[in-house]
Amino acid sequence: ILALFSVFFTYKEYVLKRRPLALSEILFEIVDEKWYFSILLINKGNLPAIIKITKALLKIGDEEYPTIFHQEIILSPNEKQKIAPIGNINQVGRNKIIGHEYRANRVEIILDIDSKSLGDKKYKHKTNISYGVDVTGNAPIFTVIEEKMT
Repeated sequence: ILALFSVFFTYKEYVLKRRPLALSEILFEIVDEKWYFSILLINKGNLPAIIKITKALLKIGDEEYPTIFHQEIILSPNEKQKIAPIGNINQVGRNKIIGHEYRANRVEIILDIDSKSLGDKKYKHKTNISYGVDVTGNAPIFTVIEEKMT
């Protein structure tokens, strides 16, 4: 029985070490009082991974702005890669949020990221991340609202 438990835990540890850990960070640029947001993908796993963004949604108040990504990205361990922008917010949008003109007066960025190891045929791992963006200052402040890895 002890040997079976040892084999089981060793296999679980092996699978976890091979798992591609796809994480993201939100980058921003301020140009002419517009805040432009883009995604930085990071592979925190021990092996190269193929990563695909299946959902990128920028919510400004009650309005939703989806961005569609069709490319797959190969990242080696601990590699970071900036990909296309996911949207922007201008001064009018920030003033509407601060002035409570929407039903939901917040800015959120929602990302769904699928990942797989190089030899896999299907995407086995999914990362769901929701960021809150504080727009009351001179620069955005990002907070993680929810993060789930399966």
